[in-house]
Amino acid sequence: MVLLSLLCIPITTLAQFSFVTNADNTIRITGYTGPAGGVTIPDMTNGYPITSIGNSAFNGQTGVTRVTLPDSITNIGNFAFAFCSGMTNVALGSNVLNIGTSAFQNCVKLRQIVLSDSLTNVGSMAFQFCSALTNVIMGTNVLVIGDSAFRSCSSLTNIFSIGRTVLKIGSAAFVGCGLTAFTVDDANPVFSEESGVLFNKDQTVLIGFPGAGAGSYVVPNSVVTIGDWAFSECTRLTNVLISATVTNLGSQGFSKCTKLASINIPDGMTHIGEWTFYQCQALTGIVFPDSLTSIGAEAFAASGLTNVMIPDSVTEIGIGAFEATQIKSVTVGIGVTAISFGMFQNCGSLTNVILPDSLTYIDDYAFAECKKLSSITIPSSVTLIDGWAFFHCTGLRSIYFFGDAPTLGDFAFGGLSAVFPPVVYFKPGTKGWSSTFSGFATRFIFLPNPVILSDDGTFGVGTSGFGFTIAWATNASIVIESCTNLGSLGWEPVQTNELVADSVYFSDPEWTNYPHRFYRVRLHF
Repeated sequence: MVLLSLLCIPITTLAQFSFVTNADNTIRITGYTGPAGGVTIPDMTNGYPITSIGNSAFNGQTGVTRVTLPDSITNIGNFAFAFCSGMTNVALGSNVLNIGTSAFQNCVKLRQIVLSDSLTNVGSMAFQFCSALTNVIMGTNVLVIGDSAFRSCSSLTNIFSIGRTVLKIGSAAFVGCGLTAFTVDDANPVFSEESGVLFNKDQTVLIGFPGAGAGSYVVPNSVVTIGDWAFSECTRLTNVLISATVTNLGSQGFSKCTKLASINIPDGMTHIGEWTFYQCQALTGIVFPDSLTSIGAEAFAASGLTNVMIPDSVTEIGIGAFEATQIKSVTVGIGVTAISFGMFQNCGSLTNVILPDSLTYIDDYAFAECKKLSSITIPSSVTLIDGWAFFHCTGLRSIYFFGDAPTLGDFAFGGLSAVFPPVVYFKPGTKGWSSTFSGFATRFIFLPNPVILSDDGTFGVGTSGFGFTIAWATNASIVIESCTNLGSLGWEPVQTNELVADSVYFSDPEWTNYPHRFYRVRLHF
């Protein structure tokens, strides 16, 4: 048995342990300086009981292989044994009440853990990344299993039993485990199980699908919500049929289901959570219902989607929602007013984008690194294109604007090809344009017929008579005709002009000779 200091001072170091004496005359271990191998902690020192292992007391002690705790221990602090990568066995004692956050995180050689009947709380990430853990024996009085408590315990491949006392199971508690099924004590007031799948008591929320589950699964008709992380990292799952009763998909619901090739979004669904289909690489297509109103951040990032049509009902799309996907074509519905930060960033296959007339704002990095995008049309409603929005879209050759020149953030069109720079086209009659825009040459958008511009500032009486600007195609020859009676066919040519730079100004010095005069423009044959 290892002896501790007999001195009673606030912080003491002697032999192999550091400890403090608490105000209630109990001892808390705060550090270990002893040799590698097995460690046995006594139940008393200096006449006082040792009741807790302090935060990070053994953190990173890679040489420790076994730990035996006395029955006097009631609390294991946060990160107490985290990253003890050589530890294979731990005996917790019979009176531990609490295992703190990340207490045994990354103990990658730990094979089994027995949780005594005294234990009430398994802290968040308590056994996260304990990849060799094959067996967990749960005590009969556990109340809480924290967030990610057993996450990525990839060797945990048996059936996990939820006792009657468990009242809370945190998010991602069993994500990345290879569990074959969940079982739940019938007397548990909060949770239930059906066919090995974990639900809340009335089965309106699907909480967890066992990680070893494979093939197809049909969500029961009782379910309204698929919870956060419910199917996450179920890498053998290929098809899911969601019942029409489901209206909400939680965050990370199907993330990293790398073989998921088919799933439906039922009518009535209103929200898809953040990261829901992240890295679902086999998922190439999905149909959104008209009931959908929001898509969370990174919801489909790094998935296999190739074509997307966002319905008009969607009003909110989170940052990076379709980032780094295989999308080739996307149509955004009229409910959307902003393309969010990085929404289509790194979509290297994207060639076709249709943006709605409701759009007013394109956020930072929205289309950055979309190198196959050769043309983009910006609706007239857009007033701001923010920094790096189209950065390094090296395939971009044509940019079409149908409204006034928008405000640009830093490098909004930065990093484009210097060898084949894009041409910026704008609609005749719109404002704020000059011979260049963001450093690129500008041109009028080709119009099927010549157009008289009535709102560009030149329309009306000038120093040389009544006049206006005519816009059309470069080098086209046009005829301006006039008449005094629209009811007659008496159109007569007034002037013939060639549009040497997409537009030409016309003035009629004789307009005062007529009580009224009408004008039209046509191609000169």
